Amino acid sequence: MQTHMMNDRVSMQEVKKAPHEQPVSHICIGMMSAILLGFFVHYLNYSANNNLLPCYANPDTTTVLPYAAEGYINVTQQWRTLMLVGIVWSSFHLFGVLLVMIKPLVKVGLGISCLSSCTYFAWLISATIFRWN
Repeated sequence: MQTHMMNDRVSMQEVKKAPHEQPVSHICIGMMSAILLGFFVHYLNYSANNNLLPCYANPDTTTVLPYAAEGYINVTQQWRTLMLVGIVWSSFHLFGVLLVMIKPLVKVGLGISCLSSCTYFAWLISATIFRWN
């Protein structure tokens, strides 16, 4: 009877997996990163392929110009740079998620995913600053 109970405990312990060993959560997070990556690539390609006029804004006034002028900031270029950074960090995060699914590289993948999650937060702050600048 005791042997049977011990076998049940061992089998129950085998069923319980640590959070980083559960592939379903990593697949969901990977899909989220892939969607963000798709958005960044789409926006970058859309602005490059549709010959959008650049937008120059004066940070001191509400004046916007379609051409460069002294004291004006190229807002279009700032957004393109923001999208490029988003592409890099989304790719980096997706790479980390894939590494977590490989047994010997779990810790490396967790480190990369953690670092890239923090950089998403920095990206959001940068986007907010660019938007309200």
